Amino acid sequence: MGKVVVAGTVSQAPARRRLKNGTLCATAVVKSTCAKGGNRTQFWQIAAFNGAVQLALMRLSRGDPIIVQGTVKAEIQEQNGEIALSFGVIAERILDVPPRFGDKIVAALNCWAPPETRGN
Repeated sequence: MGKVVVAGTVSQAPARRRLKNGTLCATAVVKSTCAKGGNRTQFWQIAAFNGAVQLALMRLSRGDPIIVQGTVKAEIQEQNGEIALSFGVIAERILDVPPRFGDKIVAALNCWAPPETRGN
C-alpha cells in the first residue's frame, strides 16, 4: 500500500468506536480541495489506531484545519446503481493542527515516542 498526505478541514467531527475485534479506533472525515483552482472536492475517511494519533484527532472539531499522513486505502463502491471510488487513510501522523491544540498534541505525541525522537 502507498503513503499519502491529505490536507484539508475536518468535515465530520471525530468519533471513537470499538471495532468488532475489540480494537479502539478514532474516525473522522476530512474535506480536501484538489486540482488547480480548487474546483474539485474530495472527502477522505480517516481512521486512527495509534493511541497518540487518536488523541490528536479527537481534540479536533468540525472545520478545523488538518494534515494527515498515512497509508492510503481506496475502494470501489456502488451507490444508487453507479460506481464510485471511496478514499481513506489509516492515519499514522497528524502533521498540522490548529494552534490552540499544538502544545497538548506535542505533549501527547512525546509521551508515545521513543526518548531519542521526542521534540522540545
